[in-house]
Amino acid sequence: MAKNLIILTLLLSLSGGAYFSFDVIDKLKGTIVALTIKHKKQIVKTKVKERGKRLLAAIPVVGLLAIGWFEKEEYDEWKEDNPDGTLEQYTNEMTDASKEVASEMSAEYCDDIGEYCHYIKDKMND
Repeated sequence: MAKNLIILTLLLSLSGGAYFSFDVIDKLKGTIVALTIKHKKQIVKTKVKERGKRLLAAIPVVGLLAIGWFEKEEYDEWKEDNPDGTLEQYTNEMTDASKEVASEMSAEYCDDIGEYCHYIKDKMND
């Protein structure tokens, strides 16, 4: 009878251990699935961030190309009006025009700048 009790106790303990181990295995499977999903989301986020970085890196190149193209178009128009003009004359004319625009804009915002207005205007004229 004692043998039967020992066998029964061992059987129950093994059954209970198996139940708890299956419970732990199920929890671990759920955790693995959750981590896999989380990992996939992190991979997607990383890919999106990298695409954004590539896009931002490409914008300056595209912007520089566009600026160069627009400048060439403006130079060609200026060259039609000034067939004997040189590139140096064109750049001097554009520099003077830029200074005039900057001077006009600084005059508009001079009230906001305050006491440093004349200092900034003098620096721009230099």
